[in-house]
Amino acid sequence: MVWPAQATVELDSRLATWPLLAPGECPLVQQPGSAAENEAGVARLLEVFGKWAPAAGVTIHQFVTRVDGEGGFAVTEADDPATAARDFAKFVPFCEYTVYPVLDIAERAGILAEGVEWRKSIT
Repeated sequence: MVWPAQATVELDSRLATWPLLAPGECPLVQQPGSAAENEAGVARLLEVFGKWAPAAGVTIHQFVTRVDGEGGFAVTEADDPATAARDFAKFVPFCEYTVYPVLDIAERAGILAEGVEWRKSIT
């Protein structure tokens, strides 16, 4: 992976089902536990999220939630993956992250064309 890079971050959480925006998006998935335990987890997540701001060096271009509350996405940009990881670390008790590095489609098309030309050179 080459940095700086944009990444799409998909999140699923570990507590209860409801939509909430957090670093990426942090919908909660029902966990074994009582309603009171899940409610306490939601309250704590809201408390933590209320104090959070993106780290210096991280730009959030888009931050959306799925309408069913089962996940969401953030399109972010950072020069250093460790910077983004610091934001993710703050929400590890609440969210699971999948990070997909992405390229602009025009850049990707050029890379694909290079691959085609390289393969043509092999006889």
